Amino acid sequence: MKYWYVSIFILATCGFFACSSNEYYYLQSDFTLVNDAIQEETVSGWVVPGSDSYDAIKIQVCDSLSFFYSWMNPKGFFSIININSGQELGTYCPKGNGPQETTGMDPIFEMQNGQDGLRAEIIDIHRDRIFVWNITKSLKTEKTIYDTIRPFNRLSRYASPYNWCFRLNDSQYFTCTSSIPFEDINQVVTPKYAITSSSDNKLIRNYQIYTDSIITVPSNRKWILPNFVSMECCLKPDKSKVAMGMSYYPQVNILDLESGRLKCYRLKSAPSISILNRIWYYASVCCDNQYIYGLYNVQDLLQPRNENSVSVIHVFDWDGHIIRKLALDQLFDQICLDNNMIYAFDRRGKIIRYDINL
Repeated sequence: MKYWYVSIFILATCGFFACSSNEYYYLQSDFTLVNDAIQEETVSGWVVPGSDSYDAIKIQVCDSLSFFYSWMNPKGFFSIININSGQELGTYCPKGNGPQETTGMDPIFEMQNGQDGLRAEIIDIHRDRIFVWNITKSLKTEKTIYDTIRPFNRLSRYASPYNWCFRLNDSQYFTCTSSIPFEDINQVVTPKYAITSSSDNKLIRNYQIYTDSIITVPSNRKWILPNFVSMECCLKPDKSKVAMGMSYYPQVNILDLESGRLKCYRLKSAPSISILNRIWYYASVCCDNQYIYGLYNVQDLLQPRNENSVSVIHVFDWDGHIIRKLALDQLFDQICLDNNMIYAFDRRGKIIRYDINL
């Protein structure tokens, strides 16, 4: 009889902690615990010359080019340097109210590098347009060349801007909206993940990622609005899946675009998650057709930034297994992947290049 009572107590206790840890989970799919007991490998990189000269908030890298996205540069939204020499190649996408200018432009989500040159589609967030920037021609002429500027009514379907917008084919995008907080009533509208028409933003397919479209939280937990539902995303190059690194959970999710199935993988060794804490886990993700690279920081945002901390890149395969952990030299905010190189960026303006050699 004594053992029966002990068993009941253990079950009840386990049930309580499981419920507590998942109280603010809100995803449709349960998670699988991933064995992450893998020895970290310390990797050393080298500074991209000239990369500390720009007050940027995001970067992109393609071949020998690094793009610095900044709202502070009065000349334009993007500055470009040669990552091998550090040579400045100009500032592009001018700011203003002219027909080929804008007062607000999204970062580059992806680039198309084809036989006819390098291009990027960039959303004008204030005038509902898309600029198709011909980067190759712009570099040759040393001025911004747009192949076309076309209408794109992003607000026709959602009241919030896109956090991510990836081209799937000639006629479709995969999009993710920002979350919208209503702090006075302790609610947040969850992000919307969808496939939309690239011509008129018409909804083609919606993905039910979250349990509810509007989430309510207690007033003493307002800090989680809207951050706790945010995720960093990248599109697999073959366009079949999207990888998501959760900002406030030690978890990576993989969405199959054809089946609509979401698989979630949480680190087994991660400490218990508490809504009382504000821990920043995955700061950035990038991917190729073999692997997902998650920039793992584990920073307590309620405390001063620990400059002695270092970021660790978790390398997942597309089945959710961690196969490597790469400890970097310092703490970073973003990573990009190009030609088997990881480019790590911190907001102080420095890019470090790492040969991942997988």
